[in-house]
Amino acid sequence: MTKPAKPSSLPAKDAGALKKHSKEDITELVNEVRSLERAVLLSNANINNMVKIAKFAGESHPHRVIYAAIHAQRRLFAHFHDKGAMTKAAATSTDAVAAQLAQWLRKQYQSFVGRLLDLVDADDVSLQVAAVKLLLDLTAVSSADLQQLDPATIFDNVFFIQVVHRIFTAREWSTVFTRDVLDLLLEKDDVRFYLLKNLTKLIQNELSDTSSAAPALRKRGAFPDLLK
Repeated sequence: MTKPAKPSSLPAKDAGALKKHSKEDITELVNEVRSLERAVLLSNANINNMVKIAKFAGESHPHRVIYAAIHAQRRLFAHFHDKGAMTKAAATSTDAVAAQLAQWLRKQYQSFVGRLLDLVDADDVSLQVAAVKLLLDLTAVSSADLQQLDPATIFDNVFFIQVVHRIFTAREWSTVFTRDVLDLLLEKDDVRFYLLKNLTKLIQNELSDTSSAAPALRKRGAFPDLLK
């Protein structure tokens, strides 16, 4: 798994651009995302539509369009995952076409994960929470895949620790974000166990650090309650 990209904030010029979209414009863009998604599901010949959908998840687009795009991406990756088209075995297949497809999909997936990690620090709480939900979903899928390869491995903590780090170094922590995200993180036993394990390690490492991430961690009043 590649290292998560640095958090990005919405530039002032892009924030202004969002206001210029009418409701009709936004609806049209969302419908375009859905149309692109349907075309990919109908035929692999339209697979380059996934790149177009990823662009709709870019920060210059309205929040509703980004929301539609990341969920369309998730459904498409689930589609190819369930077909076995994204596995390491497929990427090294003697079938050149299958191998090329798998390698391409895996590269797009890495970019998708990076974008979700960035959105954890978005300026819109609905996007933040949606990103966390999708990342937890991807954690569960990755954990299940690992368990198939090795029954002793029950959780993909290599992936999950990236999620924990991004959540707890996010600059935007509204009351709604705190409530909804902590509910998600504490809901399942395995996620809660690795959350506390990772969070303890993260605090130990980051609170002695003078990097830009450390101040965000020091302000997290939720830490003491989580570690009780």
